[in-house]
Amino acid sequence: PFQVDEATLESIQKNMPELPKDKLERFKKAYGLSQYDVGVLLQSEGMAPLFEELGQSYKNYKSLANWLLGPVSAYLNEEGLTAAEFKVPGSSFLELLKMVDEGKISFKAAKEDVFPEMMKSGGDPKTIVEKKGLSQISDTSELEGVIAEVVSANPKSVEDYKGGKANALMFLVGQVMRKTKGKANPNVVNELLKKELGG
Repeated sequence: PFQVDEATLESIQKNMPELPKDKLERFKKAYGLSQYDVGVLLQSEGMAPLFEELGQSYKNYKSLANWLLGPVSAYLNEEGLTAAEFKVPGSSFLELLKMVDEGKISFKAAKEDVFPEMMKSGGDPKTIVEKKGLSQISDTSELEGVIAEVVSANPKSVEDYKGGKANALMFLVGQVMRKTKGKANPNVVNELLKKELGG
């Protein structure tokens, strides 16, 4: 019979790479991600190490996973690149994600306008946002005036909302977004409208 001593077994176990099942459980536990998100991160070549590297500086793990599995993966697929070849400096990329978190820019603008420009030119997200005029309006005093105009111009929708029709609020939010050319922060608009309408 072939016998392996304990010391050899321990040495093999210590030097073994992390097994896929262990890694899946560790990602779920450490980062609070769903089984699906972790599964996709682990399947895509180089994506898990990239996630862990960026996750050291950016703790909104769900948002990071969404970006890596969405816009970043789409870009890599188009260019025929792996995650290890993702060229935007981590600091610039995370700056963009933080700008979305802080409501300085919408996710839509970040994904469709800023991120592609960063990939093309390697530019800084703040500079791109300023150059393209994409800053979101989150200033309540600036938005209150627009909201007052919209409420005044749409008495029927105001009445509908007060009568319990939730869709009427979405219509009013849409009117504010139109007046601000899509630059208003929709979450702030929502809150201000509810306050204005006493709901």
